[in-house]
Amino acid sequence: MKLVVRLKWVIGSVLAGIVLRLLLGDNARAEVEKKNKRHETQIRDSSNPKLHNINRELAGTWVKDVGRSSSLDEACKVMQLNGVVRLAVRLVKGLEIKVTDPKPQNKESASLPTARSNIPATSVTKAVNAVEAQPTFEMAVFSAIPWFKVRERYQLYGTPSTCRRRDLRRGGHVGSATVTPDGGVRLQLEWGAPLGGRGVDDISLMSDNTNELLVKSELKLDNGQVGRFHAVYTRRRGTGAAME
Repeated sequence: MKLVVRLKWVIGSVLAGIVLRLLLGDNARAEVEKKNKRHETQIRDSSNPKLHNINRELAGTWVKDVGRSSSLDEACKVMQLNGVVRLAVRLVKGLEIKVTDPKPQNKESASLPTARSNIPATSVTKAVNAVEAQPTFEMAVFSAIPWFKVRERYQLYGTPSTCRRRDLRRGGHVGSATVTPDGGVRLQLEWGAPLGGRGVDDISLMSDNTNELLVKSELKLDNGQVGRFHAVYTRRRGTGAAME
C-alpha cells in the first residue's frame, strides 16, 4: 500500500513538473516575443531618422541658377584654394544625383536566435534588415572646367564612405548620408590636415516644386574659420526619378 502511495506521489510530482515547465516555457516564449515586438517598434519609431524615406524626386540632372545662388568666394577663401581650383569651383555648372535601390537580400529572416533562447528573432531580424537595405545616394558635380570632377557615393544610414577631397588636396574625406524628415539628404563630412575640418550639406527640394533643388552648405575648420553658402538648381528637362 505504501509503495502504491509513493508511486502515485512520484508520478504526480513528475506530471506537475512537466506542466510547470510547459507553463514557464510558454511564459518565456511570450516574454521573448514581447521583447522582440518592442525592439522592432523602437527600430521603426518615428523619432528614429531611419524611418524617413528619401524623396526619389531628388534624382536627376540639376543646372545651377547662378543668380539665385550665393557667392563661393567665402568658401574659397576659407579653404585657401589656389587660382586654378578656385576658378573651377566658381564655374560649377550643376550636379547629377542618382538614387539606387539595394540588391535583393537572400538572408533568412529567422536565422538569428534571440539571446538566451532558441526562438528565432524573426521580427527583430526583419526590422534590422529593413534598416540595412537602404538605397545608395550618388552625387556628381560638373564644372565648365572638364578636369574638375567631384563624385561621391554613400549608402544611406550605412558605413561611412571615403571620398576624394573636394578641394583636390591629398588625402580624402570620410562622409555619411542620412535622410531628413522632409525626404532630403544630409551629408556630413570630415577631413584631416591640411586645413582639417568638417562640413555639412543639406540637399532638398524647394517646397513642393520638384523641379528646383536647394543645397545649403557649412564648413567648419579646426582653425576656427567658418564658411556658409547655398546653391539653387533647376532640373534639366527629361531627367528625374522616372528616368532612373
